[in-house]
Amino acid sequence: MPSALYVPDHCSGGPRTIQFVDFAPYSPGCRSDTVSIAKMGTGQRGVRVGRVTRFLWNARPSVPHVRYGGRRMCDFRVLGALEILDGSTWKSVGGPKVRILLAVLLAAGGRTISIDRLVEELWSPGSHPQRDQRNLVQQYVMRLRRRLGDRDRTMLVTKAPGYRLVFDPERLDAHRFEALHAEGQGLFAAGAHDKAFTVLGGALDLWRGPAMEDVPLSPTVRTAAERLEEARLAAAELRIEASHRIGGHLATLAELRALRDSNPLREGLWEKEMTALLESGRRAEALDVYQRARRVFQDELGLEPGTALRDLQQLILTGGGARSGRF
Repeated sequence: MPSALYVPDHCSGGPRTIQFVDFAPYSPGCRSDTVSIAKMGTGQRGVRVGRVTRFLWNARPSVPHVRYGGRRMCDFRVLGALEILDGSTWKSVGGPKVRILLAVLLAAGGRTISIDRLVEELWSPGSHPQRDQRNLVQQYVMRLRRRLGDRDRTMLVTKAPGYRLVFDPERLDAHRFEALHAEGQGLFAAGAHDKAFTVLGGALDLWRGPAMEDVPLSPTVRTAAERLEEARLAAAELRIEASHRIGGHLATLAELRALRDSNPLREGLWEKEMTALLESGRRAEALDVYQRARRVFQDELGLEPGTALRDLQQLILTGGGARSGRF
C-alpha cells in the first residue's frame, strides 16, 4: 500500500474527515506525517473519490480550541443534544434559556440577533411578562460567555441592536452533515452510487438523536429542527436508494422498515420496501406491504394509496419483472 501525506482536521468534534492525497500542503495548527493507509486503526472507514480518500474517524481533537479570524473558536453539536466541546469532553450548555439562546445564535449563522427578537425566542407568546426581560437576556448572555470561555468577548459579540455568535461553520456538526449530504447527492446524480452510499452514511453517522432534542422549542428552534430532520430523512432515503442501485436491497431492508415505521405517511418509503422485496423475489411479502400501506392511508387520511404504489401492486399481481426503485 503506498504511503501518503495526510492532514488531519483537529478543528471539529465528532467524526473527523481526513484527506489523503499524493501531495497535501501543510496546514497551520495541524500536524503532518507520512504514513501508510494500511496503518489506519480499526473502526475507520474510507471512500476513494478520484485521487482523494476520505476517512471518517471518531477521535477526539488534540487541539480543542483554535483561533478563526483572530478569534477563539469552539466546537458545537446540534444533531442530538446541544453540546459544546470543553477541552476534550462534550458537555451540555446550561439551563433551558441558555440552550435556547445558543441554538438561536447558531441558527443565525453569524448574523446579529436583536435583544427584542431574543426576548420573543426565550419567552413564548402568552407567557407571564417580566419587566426585566431585556436584563435577563443580558444575564443569559453572560452565562453563555462563561460556558464558552469567551473572556475577551470575541465569540459572543455585542453588536447593536443585540448579539452575534462568531464561529467557523466547519466546527458545527449540522454544517458538516449538510456538506456531506450535498456531496452524496452529487455522487448519486453522477451515477456513483457506491460512493454516494458511503458518503451519505458518513453524513448520517453525525446524528446522535433528534435535532436539538434538549432545547425547548422557540420559533427559531422549531423551524431549524424541522429543517434538519427533513434533511436527515432525505439523506436516509437517498442512501437506501443508492443501496438499491448497487443491488443491496436486503442489506438496508431493516433500516428501511424502521424509517417507514417512523414516517408511515411517507409513501415513497412503502414503495421502496415493496421494490426491495420484489427485487429479492419475495412477491407475496411485497403484496402484504401494499395492504398494510393501504390500511394506514385509509385510517389516517381517508385516502387510497397513490398512483406509484397502485402501479407497483399491479406489476406484482400480473407477474411483471423486478424493476429498479425510483427516487
